[in-house]
Amino acid sequence: MPPTTNRRVLLRSRPVGEPKPSDFEIVDVPAPAPGDGEVLCRTIYLSLDPYMRGRMSDRKSYTPSVEIGQPMVGGTVSGLVGGSVTLSLNSGAQTQVVSADGAFAFADAIDSGSGYAVTIAAQPTDPVQSCSITNGNGTLGAGDVSDIVVTCVESIFIDGFE
Repeated sequence: MPPTTNRRVLLRSRPVGEPKPSDFEIVDVPAPAPGDGEVLCRTIYLSLDPYMRGRMSDRKSYTPSVEIGQPMVGGTVSGLVGGSVTLSLNSGAQTQVVSADGAFAFADAIDSGSGYAVTIAAQPTDPVQSCSITNGNGTLGAGDVSDIVVTCVESIFIDGFE
């Protein structure tokens, strides 16, 4: 289920010296519903990098200033929103459809000492996202494998190019 809250970091005042928490405000508002041709991504991390100092200032800069009361904009890491990704275990011996962030498990156990390889069998299409796997290969020890990470990011299309 898509998130129902949009958490925004607003610029409340122009920092003097080092930025401090009182220069910002965290505001929760209802998440917008995506329109035709739009997707909704869940931001996991927002990076407020050093270049943001120019955006927080009202001086002329190579990038427009953020207006007081407006959201900060920065690089993000986003996760799966809507749609689903299909995972494959050992070349299709098992598949698992994952439709939300969080833990997943394949239905049938594999024997201790067996090798495993988890791959993407089908990428999300509604909305279009590109997913990758970290720690997807190994040999099963005595316990469950719990460090496989599936990361999905929105695919961006500009003038028909991805």
